[in-house]
Amino acid sequence: MGYIIITSVVLIFVAIIWDVVEYVLPKKDKDSEVKFSNIHKDKIRSHPKTKVSFIDTNDAIKGYSESNIASSENNDCVVRAFAAVTDVNYDEAHDYVKRIFKRPKGKGTPRFGPIMEQRAGLYTCGKRKYERMTNHTETTYTKKRKVFNWDSKEYVLDSTEVTIKSRFMPLITTYGKTRLSRMTVGTFIKEYPKGRYLIHVRGHAFAIINGVVAGNLADARQMKCRIIDAYKFRNG
Repeated sequence: MGYIIITSVVLIFVAIIWDVVEYVLPKKDKDSEVKFSNIHKDKIRSHPKTKVSFIDTNDAIKGYSESNIASSENNDCVVRAFAAVTDVNYDEAHDYVKRIFKRPKGKGTPRFGPIMEQRAGLYTCGKRKYERMTNHTETTYTKKRKVFNWDSKEYVLDSTEVTIKSRFMPLITTYGKTRLSRMTVGTFIKEYPKGRYLIHVRGHAFAIINGVVAGNLADARQMKCRIIDAYKFRNG
């Protein structure tokens, strides 16, 4: 009888200790794990010039080589980006982009930015949701420029305060108090090394997953390309 009581006390003590450990230790974010469940790790390469890790979307997307739809498509960067960032096969991503964005076959994706903004927080393919990223609310900087003074007949330096809101420029980089610009792809990779992101640059989209560019060779080379929008994806 005494043995049973001692055993029960020990088990209760162990359970309490385990609960404390679970509460104190930080929980692991599954989305931060470096994993490409649908590709071979030996397909990830380092760009010879920028040294950025990248993988071609042909290798990053499930079922791409077997898809009859993929083999007949063009201008499908948004489809590829969704397939890579949500970890679904090409055909499922193709159907999603066709339904949600009304994308015509072989054409670009119309109204990509506005529709992404409207659907933030809703489910996408792969049962994932996304949020539009921003690193500020609004930022004011002093813009200096040369203007012609008609009285003195010469150019003079003029200073004007300019306020940029995150709605129009969500990710920025500041240079002191007098310069501001959209964040570049290279800076984004350095500042956000973990997570699943869909990146929108002018006329193009691709994915970055835990610092690895899932796109074409140019996406890993053009590190100075300015980001229009970035969306972080999580499990729904």
